[in-house]
Amino acid sequence: NYIHIELSSEEKIKTVELINIQGKVISTMYGSSSTKLDFPVSNIKNGFYLLKVTANNGIQTGKIIIE
Repeated sequence: NYIHIELSSEEKIKTVELINIQGKVISTMYGSSSTKLDFPVSNIKNGFYLLKVTANNGIQTGKIIIE
């Protein structure tokens, strides 16, 4: 299971962090200066998380549910 992340052509992914509701970083993946990344979540427990994507143009954070 993966979360597919795709940014605009001007943005390059630096890091992606999966953060639990207590604020602890559960998993980090480093981008290869690409606009696309598949973030693996098969070993992550079900629940609510924040997905923090750091790119060269800034940081985007979104809520996700893993089931």
